[in-house]
Amino acid sequence: MLLPRLRHGKGPLPWAPDAGIWSRFAYRLYWTPILASAKRQGLPASAELLWMEKSVPYTIARYRLWVCYGCLLLPRPLMAHPLITPAGIINFLESIALIVIGIGIALLFLRKRQRRNRERDFSQRLDALPHIVWRTNTQNGLLNLSGAFGRLTGKSPASANINDWIDVIHPDDRQQAQQLWGDAMERGRPFLTDFRMRMADGSYRHFESQGIPIVDGKDEISEWIGTIIDIHERKLGEIALREKDINLRLAVEGANIGFWSWNIHDNSMRFSEQWQRQLGLANKSFPHTAEFFQFLIHPDDLDSVMTLKKKIEKNPRGHHNIEYRLQHADGNYRWMLSPATVIENPQDQTISVIGANIDISDRKDAERTDSYLRAQAL
Repeated sequence: MLLPRLRHGKGPLPWAPDAGIWSRFAYRLYWTPILASAKRQGLPASAELLWMEKSVPYTIARYRLWVCYGCLLLPRPLMAHPLITPAGIINFLESIALIVIGIGIALLFLRKRQRRNRERDFSQRLDALPHIVWRTNTQNGLLNLSGAFGRLTGKSPASANINDWIDVIHPDDRQQAQQLWGDAMERGRPFLTDFRMRMADGSYRHFESQGIPIVDGKDEISEWIGTIIDIHERKLGEIALREKDINLRLAVEGANIGFWSWNIHDNSMRFSEQWQRQLGLANKSFPHTAEFFQFLIHPDDLDSVMTLKKKIEKNPRGHHNIEYRLQHADGNYRWMLSPATVIENPQDQTISVIGANIDISDRKDAERTDSYLRAQAL
């Protein structure tokens, strides 16, 4: 509702002294600009009131009128002072408002500049890293790539897009990487994968990439961030170790050597696959305990084996060799040469015995045949 015009000497504040000059000044500030603006708009008299309540001049004039009303609250001596006039007070308040607005704008620009500086410093630090740091949006659009991408691949990270990133992935790894990335975006879960990337000189190196989703205040994914780390040397080491394990397994299988380990503290044992094949126990269920191992020992050899066991328990160190017979799944006994070594784990102070079973049944049969023939010759 529009405020009523102050009458000379009267008004909403009857006790206000000599309000005439203030009411005339308020009327001039309040109604004159509004009616002039309405007239320029060509509005009829009936529409003036509705337009005035929504116009910018109305808002400014209303603010100035309230300033005039506020001046009526000043003490009488101040209002009677010749330097205190409505125009002076309004100019003073508007000057203060302009100063405050100016300071606010300056602080806003200063904060933006500081934020840009921080972002530039952070981007420079990311570019100095040896690893690639990346950002994408939820539409699979590339937002940022650190400088390491350019140093490694020879492509400009500033102008690179998602296709440039995919293009440097090895063709044999490209489909798997794209499928894993698509599944991670669909489910909104972190991912970890490795692939080969083409370097600037045309060679390929192994890299590991991982990414995580960034969730905003509405629990919705706003973007993805991640890293790409060079793992070429580690990958080559893993490949060499895997090849070494394969060659060792082939050598062990060719030599028909089975391995076993015995934990002295809990009396448990572990048997290799080749050890199980030696006795026909492959793919069969049996207890992995020392009692089961003793059950397989030939009764004539059990005393010598138990004597060695007690010796190791009393003095768990050194290397040992023993020959004994173990019962095969078909009921027959096979001769075994079993070298063993005592090993102490420095972390939990547990003592284990690591041994091997070398099938010497053929040698024992040859020795027995040779002894029989010599006895027949005498």
